[in-house]
Amino acid sequence: MRGGHADRRRPGIEGEAELPYATLADIATPLLGPLDAIPPPQAAALRGALALAPPSPGDRFAVAVGLLSLLAAATGACPVLVVVDDLPWVAPASAEAVPFTARRLSSERAALITALRDDGPHHPPPDGVAALRVGPLAAGPAADLLAARAAPPVPPLMDRVVRRTALE
Repeated sequence: MRGGHADRRRPGIEGEAELPYATLADIATPLLGPLDAIPPPQAAALRGALALAPPSPGDRFAVAVGLLSLLAAATGACPVLVVVDDLPWVAPASAEAVPFTARRLSSERAALITALRDDGPHHPPPDGVAALRVGPLAAGPAADLLAARAAPPVPPLMDRVVRRTALE
């Protein structure tokens, strides 16, 4: 948690595309505090998916709705933003829970965003999930963004990143 909010960013990783709940674990593990506050069948399904208990017999709906309940419960402490980069590299078991949750989050204190790269496998957004195409940043805003996020900023590295990613 930073600045009074939970900010979780997790990439899909090509090498983990076959691990069923790797991305789900990345999202849920830091938020397990309110796990006992969600309905017991959902908590049991999440525990099994996250290898915190013996696996349940693969109730994908219970896992997906459990993630939704967990994110909603986690907003009691602070707002929650989850960003999942490279969604096509997320294993199908996690990839089906992510849009399910994104479509159903009704709390104003929680949001789930997924991202796709233009150079990776392309899949249309799931039904009910809005799509927004974001283009590259110009050199000035890209450098400002890196300076704000890097601690401490490393000028040669920043210059190289800006050159390779800026608008041509």
